[in-house]
Amino acid sequence: MNAILKDILKQVESLSIEDQKILAAEIEKRAYDQWLEAEIQKGEASGGEKPLNEVFDRLSAKYGG
Repeated sequence: MNAILKDILKQVESLSIEDQKILAAEIEKRAYDQWLEAEIQKGEASGGEKPLNEVFDRLSAKYGG
């Protein structure tokens, strides 16, 4: 795994600064989306209700609202 990570870091470092910023923003967005989805699933599993804003954001992102 260490060798894979080192290879990825070399590839990222070879990108322009602007492309690195774009990549970082996309990774951050994906991490947040995955965290939010996990939180929603955790709430569903425990029988809890979903906050309206999270449901709206989730559906808007999925279906483009």
